[in-house]
Amino acid sequence: FDWISKEFRFFPMLNIEGQRGTGKGSLIKMMMSLFTQEPQEVGLSNATANFLTRKLEQIPNIPVWFDEFHNALPEQKIQLLKNYYDLIGRSKGQYTAGNETTRSQILSPVIITGEEAPKSNEALFSRLIVLSLPPLKHDKETTLKHLVKEKILNRGISHLLIELLKLRNSIREGYKQNYDFLLD
Repeated sequence: FDWISKEFRFFPMLNIEGQRGTGKGSLIKMMMSLFTQEPQEVGLSNATANFLTRKLEQIPNIPVWFDEFHNALPEQKIQLLKNYYDLIGRSKGQYTAGNETTRSQILSPVIITGEEAPKSNEALFSRLIVLSLPPLKHDKETTLKHLVKEKILNRGISHLLIELLKLRNSIREGYKQNYDFLLD
């Protein structure tokens, strides 16, 4: 996140949407288990704008999970989410004799989940990478696979992050070249 956002001055948000029971939370917990054994979501409906932004200012490169997106969110929160794509944090004036202002720095990527994709706001939708999950079969085989996955995740998979970090420079070198190639 850090070097990509510095180079491009934006960073798309991941949106995972699907009906209740499609595995959105399980998927996010699996992804986040690279960084922590107890990933915690932030409810978009009941969190303040300051709280949401502060979560993105705290720990560099670790995704922040905003849950329960719905298209009826207040316009202020929709605007806030759009700003996160552009890496715009909170702006505020200083209590000084001059005209000084400060703006916070967004340090983390955003993951948004909910039963609805943000289709009512085209500008927000264009800032997302959307993954729509189909309904899951809740049969014996699926349940067994889920239990095995939970057992593995409970032991932890952060050791995989160490292996990925070894490849960081190689990924960085090839990223811009491949990004430009895809745009051509």
